[in-house]
Amino acid sequence: MALTWSSGADATIVQQMILKDGTVLKGFIKQQDDANRLVFQADEAMVIAGGNAAISNMREYTLKELGAAWTAWAVEHKAFVGEGDKRVLTLCDVSTNGSSFSKVCLLERGTVVKFYEIGLHEYIVNWSDVARIEADRRSPMQLTGINVTYTKRTGETVTGQYAGETDSTISVYTQVYAKECLRLNDVVKYNYAPQNANQTIFEQSELLDVITTTNGSTWKGVVIENNYNDDINDCTIISVKGGGNVSIKNSDIQNSSKEINPDYACVTDIVLKKDSVVVNRQAIQKVQVQNVGGAFVVLDMPQKGLTIAKAKDGATSVVVEYNYGGSNNEVFKLARAIKQENRKGVTWLINKDALLGSYSSHVGEIVTSVNGTTKAEYQAMEEGLYMLFDVEHKTAIPFLIK
Repeated sequence: MALTWSSGADATIVQQMILKDGTVLKGFIKQQDDANRLVFQADEAMVIAGGNAAISNMREYTLKELGAAWTAWAVEHKAFVGEGDKRVLTLCDVSTNGSSFSKVCLLERGTVVKFYEIGLHEYIVNWSDVARIEADRRSPMQLTGINVTYTKRTGETVTGQYAGETDSTISVYTQVYAKECLRLNDVVKYNYAPQNANQTIFEQSELLDVITTTNGSTWKGVVIENNYNDDINDCTIISVKGGGNVSIKNSDIQNSSKEINPDYACVTDIVLKKDSVVVNRQAIQKVQVQNVGGAFVVLDMPQKGLTIAKAKDGATSVVVEYNYGGSNNEVFKLARAIKQENRKGVTWLINKDALLGSYSSHVGEIVTSVNGTTKAEYQAMEEGLYMLFDVEHKTAIPFLIK
């Protein structure tokens, strides 16, 4: 295993590579060459080195000296010494087999040296040194991701989330089994598709594929098919950012690699009890709405309600999530609240005209997740008091934008 320093890159952990010596790399496979060497970009690693590894510059680091990543790791693994703001973590430098690691946490020393490092490195690893590669199963709350369909020589297909691989097998998380393992030689086609119909494939893939062909062309996008079925269909199809798919014969591919996708936009769900509502993932208070002379009026306004910070530029996004037992159903209308004062006190009038105007329309589609949560987004252009009006139940959710 060789190491090269990679500075200034973003961190993304998609896979774990477990080597036969016990080393664990967390990141993603950036590239594989014809000599079965893998370039693995790691954000974190637990490295096993020989007992002759050189250890130097060991010292204690205070909370102020540690970054957020090291602080979070030390809390999770109970590695701090001391209490409160006086806690310290001991880090050191390690040199082994021509590679140097700075500011790592020493876990074991003696016949072997084991240490944890946080920081972007690229490891060059031979497949023969790899025990297995693993990927965590997506949480049911994660609505964003890529699913893969493996087609066997027999025509049988298996669909699910990529789970890992070895030099001879590939695994997939399915709904039927916890994990299904396939022989690599039995698989002739791979098809990739987004799991969320309301996002593009570019918003759901953490990584981008970069393919360079023998004629010098370079294509960047997301691979949607690898076909090794026969000479006629032997190709890779890549969905190119900006539109369109490009089919490339596998024999014409000179180099392929992966890089972090800046457009990846992970959407997470929230599970709500029946008849529950949140706005911008915050708790709300409902008020009763009365019909007085054809006007919708709120008599009792809560002393302290929901406040949403006004967007610095453009419209302020108001996201309503609710569980009313329906699917893709719009429940609320967004309207301005108008203050009225008379001898009886202060009332708030829901602007009926706004219900038919720009404030009533939701943005995009209203969707209900697999967890039964319906999500609708509205936009408010100005500061002030607004109502999310449930016309059917004659209730409203007041909130202030400022």
